[in-house]
Amino acid sequence: MTYLLDTNIISYLLKGNTTMLQKLDALVEDDNEIAIPSIAYYEIKRGLIASGASTKMLRFLRFVEEIGVAELTTTTLDVAAQVYAELKKSGKLIEDDDLFIGSTALEHGAILVTNIVSNAQTKALAPVCFCYNALWMALHTKHTKCTTGALAPVCS
Repeated sequence: MTYLLDTNIISYLLKGNTTMLQKLDALVEDDNEIAIPSIAYYEIKRGLIASGASTKMLRFLRFVEEIGVAELTTTTLDVAAQVYAELKKSGKLIEDDDLFIGSTALEHGAILVTNIVSNAQTKALAPVCFCYNALWMALHTKHTKCTTGALAPVCS
């Protein structure tokens, strides 16, 4: 399974959040693929540059070298354009960065790991499976049911 880490999850990891680190380790141990959407890469990098956080920047760049970046492609943009049109019709637009990150997950058939939950986002990326616990939300384009896994919960 492929997991894409949202900007907020990467931020927790850079701050050394032990819960996040343990969950990431569990995913890696289970031979899952982990990546960062290119928009999340941009969001983290711009924040680190703006704040002059050179130590976190080095940690971030090493982390990216290990897991990689899921690039924004024309297919991603096509998915995003379709979702945007549906959202506009329903009057429930979301920010472009969230739209691009979610569309990257959809394009790659990946589970997006984030802690941002809102009604607009829940409806934005349908058909996807949204599963909640206190900190994790997973989305996946092909699913039959929600189950508990390393990230607890994830979609299958």
